[in-house]
Amino acid sequence: SARPSRTSALQTSPGMMKCDPDAGLLNPVEGRSADTDIRYVPTSAVVYSDPRYLRRIIQNFLSNAVKYTQGGRILLGCRHRPDRLLEICVLDTGAGIPEADLEHIFDDFFRSSQQQTVSGIGLGLAVAKRFAELLGHQIQCQSESGKGSMFSLLVPLGQSRPQAQKNETLLPDMLPDNLRGRRIFCVDDDVRNIRALEAVLTEWGCEFSSAAGAGPALAYAQQNPDAPPDLLVVDWHLEDGNNGVELARELRKLWKKEVPGCLVSAAPEPDFKVQAAANRMAFLRKPIKPGRLRALLEQLVRKG
Repeated sequence: SARPSRTSALQTSPGMMKCDPDAGLLNPVEGRSADTDIRYVPTSAVVYSDPRYLRRIIQNFLSNAVKYTQGGRILLGCRHRPDRLLEICVLDTGAGIPEADLEHIFDDFFRSSQQQTVSGIGLGLAVAKRFAELLGHQIQCQSESGKGSMFSLLVPLGQSRPQAQKNETLLPDMLPDNLRGRRIFCVDDDVRNIRALEAVLTEWGCEFSSAAGAGPALAYAQQNPDAPPDLLVVDWHLEDGNNGVELARELRKLWKKEVPGCLVSAAPEPDFKVQAAANRMAFLRKPIKPGRLRALLEQLVRKG
């Protein structure tokens, strides 16, 4: 059988998939200049992972390389590593990343000092890291300023199996439908947190809406009294002394529905979980891990 993966406990759909662009792992890379050379080394390797998340991570690697490699070369390939691991690598001859920026390269909205003139908000690599954490795969970056970069992912090797038909994919995308189509309303004063949550939740197939504070959240509910969300994700500390528990109470009154909710906070107060439970809410401490968030939201959906 295949090497065990932590993804099973996080309710993704791990399974065997061919790690080769010709097997449908990659979509066409957009945005490259005509003089940028993109190549890949074919492989017959099979890995144990979730196709949707793995594809997104590699696409983000490639998109990032394309942005910063105008007129250079990009290579996608794989290397076998000890302990039955396969390292999937995207190498480029672009501008590279200064050493001082490497430790922050996967942070939300971080852009290297050499990337300020390129369009984008700095979320692609942060999203790739979140998905890698969800899958239990190690994500890595090596770079030298002025010489290029290599982004890679360590994935467990699987075992090959014959395809039923020539054109049949080895493993279909089979993410659980627990959250797909669910309307999730998020409230946070920090727009960066909202955008980060949006990137993850929309990838899971959720319908996402948000408000940057208590005032905008109440205004949204007043404007949409007959369209309550399925789930709430609310920050504890909001502007003007408001807090997430009080806001959730007011939103439920306006919607006339006990919408299941999750309270989030980075503050160290020990009684947050108790206060959340007293108001029929779950609690999640920041920084939010995608795996924990998904498990909690799916639990709230099951409870109704």
